Amino acid sequence: MVRYTKHADLEVFDGELSEHRYPWHYHACYTIIVVERGSILYQFQDTSIHLAGSEVLVVEPYHVHRNMIAQPTTYSAVFVPHETVERAGSTTLATQRLARPDVHRKAVALVQCIKEAASMDVVNDRLAALCASITDTLPGNEAIVPSRTSRVPAIDLDRRIPELAEEARLSKFHFQRAFKKKHGLTIGQLKRQANSEKAKALLERGGAPLDVAHEVGYFDQSHFIKYFKRMWAITPDRFSKG
Repeated sequence: MVRYTKHADLEVFDGELSEHRYPWHYHACYTIIVVERGSILYQFQDTSIHLAGSEVLVVEPYHVHRNMIAQPTTYSAVFVPHETVERAGSTTLATQRLARPDVHRKAVALVQCIKEAASMDVVNDRLAALCASITDTLPGNEAIVPSRTSRVPAIDLDRRIPELAEEARLSKFHFQRAFKKKHGLTIGQLKRQANSEKAKALLERGGAPLDVAHEVGYFDQSHFIKYFKRMWAITPDRFSKG
């Protein structure tokens, strides 16, 4: 079971899953994955890694990836805005796997502070300590191919693919192929990504799951629940209850 916690501008999804397959996606903030036991397979456009127990993975903003869990795994995923990382003293963090006890210990401490709604001074101190350890050039750091994208493509997702292809003076096939190569996601995947973010934001503001389902274009609530849980590993009802 996965739980959701938000404290100021920091978010945590944590719990235990026996099996889950996340879709291709990105986050507009840093993601810090902390594995207690089990393992998670992360696939990027150019490489893949297995993240094992007591290891930490940092994913930079907009780095397209998907992840799969195929055994009982206890983990936490922390979402940290770029501005918050800057305030903690790090201008950038590269996507990387860290197999170092000190990094894991500090990441666990940060998760605990967020879940306990500690003072922001304490949270920021924990984040600064973690960022300092992450940027240390010590054995146990495994860099991953950097993201090729830096922002969400500025396109009107309400427009049909043939229209976008015609505007780009490409066939529908070549437009979709070029778009996926440049941005890491197809138009369809990007639309589902946008819908998942919209649904999450509406639920955070107190929207009822059924109303949110209709707002993002799902008229069958069971399909919305399945779609939302695939992206966030938690049902809309449990998410809205925090």
